[in-house]
This record gives sequence, C-alpha cells and structure tokens, in this order.
Amino acid sequence: KYAHYIVIVRHEYRLYYYEHGAMVRRFDVALGRPGYATPLGYYRIYGKRKPAGGALGSCAMFYRRAGGIAIHGTNQPYLIRHPAPRAYSHGCARMLNRQALWLYDRAPVGTRVHNLR
Repeated sequence: KYAHYIVIVRHEYRLYYYEHGAMVRRFDVALGRPGYATPLGYYRIYGKRKPAGGALGSCAMFYRRAGGIAIHGTNQPYLIRHPAPRAYSHGCARMLNRQALWLYDRAPVGTRVHNLR
C-alpha cells in the first residue's frame, strides 16, 4: 500500500524494509534496553541527519519526537554482530553504519515506521 514502510520487530531484534508492499531487506538491529524500551506503535520519519556522528553513527532517521527516538548507525558495531543483537540503546534502533546509509537513501521523510513486540 505504501511506497516505503519500515517494521521493527522487538523480540526478533530485526528491522524490515518494504517498498510497495514487498519486503526488500531485513536487518539485525540493537534496540532499547530495560527502562528505555523501543516504543511500540505507528510513527513516521519526521527528520533525517547525515552525518550524525558519535553514538548515532553514519546517519539518523528520527521517527518519535518524545525522547528523540531514531533509526541510526552506530559507533559500536559489536552490538549488532553475532552473538548480538542486544538490548542496549535508549529506545532507538541501531544498525551497522553501511546498512543505515543504505536505508537512509531509500526511506524519505514521511516513511511509516511500525514497531511491534
């Protein structure tokens, strides 16, 4: 239905990217740690920043204003690689920098984000 759509499944530590209803790619992500859970619900990307730097890594796509929650790269790639991913962030979805840049180029402002348990 939508040109661009992102689904984050918390219990899988995965982010799925869809175009026109077809899954294009799946990514392992580090998500919110206890006390800072990645929020459930429906959102839209409202802002983007590249380069982001620091803990935000190569770029950031902000989708929840309260808390500044974003999908972004990381300066700690070991959080995503095996035996990870891990519950580590303050609610954001951290990706490997190269994967975050790939998604950044395809997910425009307004892209819908659906976070599931």
